[in-house]
This record gives sequence, C-alpha cells and structure tokens, in this order.
Amino acid sequence: MSELRGDDRALPPMVLAKRQWYVVGSRRHRRAYVAAELTAICVAAAFGADSAIVAVLGAIVLVVTSARAAFQPHENWVEFSPLRYDLEREIPPYDTDTAVQALVLRVEDLARDSGQRWTTRQARLWSKGSAQPGPD
Repeated sequence: MSELRGDDRALPPMVLAKRQWYVVGSRRHRRAYVAAELTAICVAAAFGADSAIVAVLGAIVLVVTSARAAFQPHENWVEFSPLRYDLEREIPPYDTDTAVQALVLRVEDLARDSGQRWTTRQARLWSKGSAQPGPD
C-alpha cells in the first residue's frame, strides 16, 4: 500500500498507523498460531518415550493448548488479515480533501467493528468459563 493518496499527498497518519497495527497484529497472531500448532504436533509425536518424558511432554501440550484457547491466535489472525486488506481497499477513492475525512471515518468504523467482534468473542469465552481474555 502506498503512503500517498490518489493526488500524491500523504495519507493521514491515523490511517497509516491503523493499517500498520493490523499488519503487525496479523503477522504476530499467525506466528503464534503456527508455533502453538507445531509445538503440539511435535510434542504429541514424541509420545512412546519413558513415562517421565511423556508426563513432561503432556504438560507442555496442556500449556500450549490452554494458551491457544486463551489468546486465540488463529481467530485473531483470521480477523486481522481481511481487515488489513479492507483498509487498503479504502485508500484509492479518497483523493480529495473532503474525502479524507470520509476515509478516516471509514477506517475508524472498520476498526470499531473489528473491536466489537473481538469483544463479543471474548464475552462468549468468559460466559463459558473456558478462558480469560487475552492482551490483544
């Protein structure tokens, strides 16, 4: 995404910052999800060893699975990635001064909607008692 509007002037800093937040968040959640899945797979594949080793590996799987449920990296990655592209799609039409306000409002609307979906997801988890809210 260019940091310029259609008229070659800079995009509002808020728009750039919001997009960057979702880019970084999407990458971070994807990495966390892949790391958790690979850890669980690798540890599970090691079963068949001595009982003490199996107990330690089982504890690792329990911690990884609990962290995955609590912090929901997959769900956050799935939420952040399309939102990042939605923000990028909003940029081209806003190439006049009056349209910049509309762009900022649209970006804020997209971010607010995403935040509300996250809050709803967290509330559902709390009501089930299966996890505490994550930091993101």
